[in-house]
Amino acid sequence: MSDDNDKLWFAVEDAAAVLGVTLQQLYRMIDSGRLRAYKIGRVIRIRRQDLEGVERAEGASTDGDAG
Repeated sequence: MSDDNDKLWFAVEDAAAVLGVTLQQLYRMIDSGRLRAYKIGRVIRIRRQDLEGVERAEGASTDGDAG
């Protein structure tokens, strides 16, 4: 995500690319509450800090499996 440090908001397509998931997986994460999303007008946007939180949580869960 270092290339996008100046971005505060991401479109769903960009957020999926950052997380390395499909759009369908991203929407499931939103629906389940794992990722917070905001509807602004007709578009859905995701804050950078919410993406970073998911990345940290996913990293922590995979790091624990290495043992």
